[in-house]
Amino acid sequence: MAISLAAGDEAMRQPVELAAFEQDKENVRPKRSGRSAATLAEVISNKDCSDVDGERQRRKAEFEAMVAQAASQLLAQSAVTTQASSEDIRAATSRAASHLLQTWFSYANWAAEWFPSTPSEERSVLERATQILAKESSCRDDPRNLQLWLRLADMQKEPQEIFRFLWANEIGCGIAMLYEAWSTFLERHDRFSEAEEVVRVGLAPPAQPRDR
Repeated sequence: MAISLAAGDEAMRQPVELAAFEQDKENVRPKRSGRSAATLAEVISNKDCSDVDGERQRRKAEFEAMVAQAASQLLAQSAVTTQASSEDIRAATSRAASHLLQTWFSYANWAAEWFPSTPSEERSVLERATQILAKESSCRDDPRNLQLWLRLADMQKEPQEIFRFLWANEIGCGIAMLYEAWSTFLERHDRFSEAEEVVRVGLAPPAQPRDR
């Protein structure tokens, strides 16, 4: 049996046989957005190969360099912004912050794909990313930022502290996904009255999209 890959360049490749990772599927962690069959097959079929470890280290070094560069660009742009109040300058700072966010987002996705059996690498990236991005006001209602936080929450036995932090710091408060994830967690722990309160609060502001 074969399964098709995701859209884009991967869709142009040959289908991947499920047998390529059938024996290891129980060790693969679930991922909110699903997994690339091609990457999963490559990682699992070569799990004991030094080439895969070498590729992981190479890509990790590349992401670390990209994150450092994006952070430096944002820092430089923020210094300019403090010296002027031009709308164009503020917009440039917002773009720099968005670029840093996208770099962390891509890094976290890569870590999830290339370390499918253990959460340690992805967790490390998520913890660093959320700590840094929490300071960027322009990223507060960016769905990519919220997704990073929710993925980190998925790794916690008690993610209530994360949800409360997001609420207190107005991170993702305009996005319905926050209230959905928060209320779902509470419902799973039979905390129905709290879940109802979260839904009520989520319906009060213009959380988008409203029809999820």
